Amino acid sequence: MSAATTDPISLRLPPNLQAGVDACAAARALSPAEAVEYLVREALLTGKWLTVDQRLQLEAEAATMAVVDVIVTRIKDEDAWGDDVTRTVFVELRDKHRAEYDAAIANGEAARVNRDIGKRVRRLLDADVVIENGGYRKMGQVPRSADELIKTYTVLRRRGVAEPAAAPSS
Repeated sequence: MSAATTDPISLRLPPNLQAGVDACAAARALSPAEAVEYLVREALLTGKWLTVDQRLQLEAEAATMAVVDVIVTRIKDEDAWGDDVTRTVFVELRDKHRAEYDAAIANGEAARVNRDIGKRVRRLLDADVVIENGGYRKMGQVPRSADELIKTYTVLRRRGVAEPAAAPSS
């Protein structure tokens, strides 16, 4: 588990393995790619292929993602979220689950783990990414503070809700 970029893995699974991946994805509300990642992580954690540091980081990451699931489920059930929901999740991680989060981002994994948390928030809320006029994702800025876990986040909106109309130019 290093921060170094590796070549992506592409694979074709036999039908019986694909059925298992599909079942895992459905049971855990994951995409097929996320299900494969989950299954590989579980296999590596039960085997002897990881160093102690790698194993600890993966276990902490799984625990952090479980916490994210709980936070987002609560937010969704309360129907109390706005376009800054991703930041809201990170604030709760910072305030209530900092030790797990810090262990999850060990070994240079912060950028990947943070990106995965953002994707998970969007997927669990079934939210849309707000796209600006130039076709770029709209980014929210986090106030500058040494205690913030992220600097920016992708702005989300409820699926099916139209973007506000732009102010007329004069």
